[in-house]
Amino acid sequence: MMLRDTLLRAAQLDLFAPVWSPRILDEMTRNLIAKRGLSHQQVGHIKRQLKLTFPEALTRPSGALIGMMRNDIGDRHVAAAAVSGAATLIVTFNTRHFAALPPGVAAVHPDDFLLDLLHHAPSLIRLALEQQAAAFRHPPLTTLDVLTRLAASVPGFARQAEAMLRDWPAHGESLD
Repeated sequence: MMLRDTLLRAAQLDLFAPVWSPRILDEMTRNLIAKRGLSHQQVGHIKRQLKLTFPEALTRPSGALIGMMRNDIGDRHVAAAAVSGAATLIVTFNTRHFAALPPGVAAVHPDDFLLDLLHHAPSLIRLALEQQAAAFRHPPLTTLDVLTRLAASVPGFARQAEAMLRDWPAHGESLD
């Protein structure tokens, strides 16, 4: 959930344009309920926020387009959503399921994706992380706390972002 929040905050800062389909949102719903223990109400809130914040992200690939995809059969709908939504990247931990993608679409691990964003827009990534930390009140988190939590899933990004933050402290925030 921390990683999802970081990615969506980067998207809100126009660092990339997210794309998803109804089926992707349905999978997210099932996973958040079954694997993360969220309630239907909590997941419903997340989906409403996604739709309100990123109305242009929703794409509806046709069954024919899904059938044309040659990546892992269980993830062809994801590749089709990328094509339908004109996305050039699929950000996923499971890149091996996206080995055979159409030209112009690539699969990238979230760590590599965030590292690229960090190198191209360090001040905007810093802002996204600061906003993310500021949103936590119970318990309150610092930007470094957010990076510590992100380190489990995107260690390279967390390490480089922390080093960058230490060289460039936030306004009024002590990093030690």
